[in-house]
This record gives sequence, C-alpha cells and structure tokens, in this order.
Amino acid sequence: MRAWFVQVDDGGRGFMKMDFRGGYIRVPLDWPRAQGVQTGRVRVKFAGLECVARQETEDEMSGAIGLLVPAMKRASWVFKISDWRFKDHVRVWPVTAGNILYEGPPAEIRVFSELVEVDNSEEEDVANTCVNGLAGDGGLAGALNWLGEGQGENEVLKAYNREERFWNGRWSVGTSIQKDWFPGDNPYPEGQMLVKQPDFRRSKQRVFRSDDSRIITYTHFIRMEGVDNGGDHGIYHVYFDLDYFPMNVML
Repeated sequence: MRAWFVQVDDGGRGFMKMDFRGGYIRVPLDWPRAQGVQTGRVRVKFAGLECVARQETEDEMSGAIGLLVPAMKRASWVFKISDWRFKDHVRVWPVTAGNILYEGPPAEIRVFSELVEVDNSEEEDVANTCVNGLAGDGGLAGALNWLGEGQGENEVLKAYNREERFWNGRWSVGTSIQKDWFPGDNPYPEGQMLVKQPDFRRSKQRVFRSDDSRIITYTHFIRMEGVDNGGDHGIYHVYFDLDYFPMNVML
C-alpha cells in the first residue's frame, strides 16, 4: 500500500481512501455501505519493427526483446528476432502471434531491445546471444535475483539509470551486446523504455509506409540508432502495443 488518508466529499460525507499500485480503495466512514474498487489489468505485446533508414542495401537484423516489471518481480520470456531482412520494399515487419510480453496488474514496466545488423556471423547465433544476454543470470533473471535478496526495486532502477553496475555485472542488461562479440557486425546501442501507469491509456496508432503495404498497430515505441564501421547511419523503431483494461469490483 502506498498511502491512506481521509477526505470529505462535496456532500460533507467522509471516506478513507487507500492507494495501491493497481488502483485505490475508497471506504466510506459509514461502512458497510458498498463501494467500488478501481483496478485493472495491463497487456503488453511486441508489435513489430520498422526500418526507418537502412545502413546497407540489405540489413539482416537479429536481436531480442524483453520486459521487466520490478514491482511484480516478474520478467517476460524474451522474444527472439532472427534474420529479419529489410531490403527494397520490405520496411515494416509486424508481429501478431506469440508476442505477449506481460499480462497482469498495472505497475511500472521497463522494456529492453537489442538489435544487431549481421554481416559476418550466423544470424541465429547472434539472436541466441542476444536472448541469453537479456534473459539469463546476467540480464533480467539476475535483476530479479537481486530484488529477491532484499534490494528495493527503486535502488535497482536508480542504479540502472545511473549506469552503475555495482553488483558486479549481475544485471548486465545494457551491456549484454558487446561489439567484439560479433566482429564485422554492427550492434545497435541497447534500447530501453519506461512506461508508468499514467501512460497506460495511450490511443492506438498505426505504421503505414507507401513503400510497404504491411501495418503495425502500436501505442509505444523505442527509437534505435546506430552507425556501422563505414559510417552508415541506421534507424529502427521497435513497436509495442499496450492495452489497459479497467475493472470496478464492488465490496
């Protein structure tokens, strides 16, 4: 519970209000008169990838997408991107199946994306490395273990935001893709997005390009930019679709 306090409404009737992560409970002082509990559920889906600007004539993209909900001590399974090829008219790659990253109570959500433009390595090997780095003991799983040892979620997030790895790399999200792991390939700097509860009700938007007929429906996205060894600039947008389902439960 975050806080509780007593208020008086316009009619002079008093009630106690208790704030929780997933909503609030409003209890009248003349209990047991029934009141509603405002709560809800959230579903986050990986919606797809858009090539805004290619580095080369054909970009072979591999990588991984993951999600962490510190308050719930939950991490999603990680979505693997392997050998997604962007060339000519292929600029939009929607994902519609097996793409749910989180479904549960509303809470602060942090999404991570790793992308590598592959030239010399095997695309599947690169994708697996991204998945293992993001999901393993050095990534999201390590973050959950650290939380499980009694460290507060705010301390974890504060440390991450300051780029401090004082737990000796046990949460190496953000450094899981090293340039020297894939000689001749082009890792993008890690993408990260924080979504707080007031931002759960965004309206749906669509990606539609004149040179690609496929469509992505989304609410949030991460912009990822990278420069390869030849100085060529690439830009990709990683899209997510967040649905919030409000519920009122009578006590």
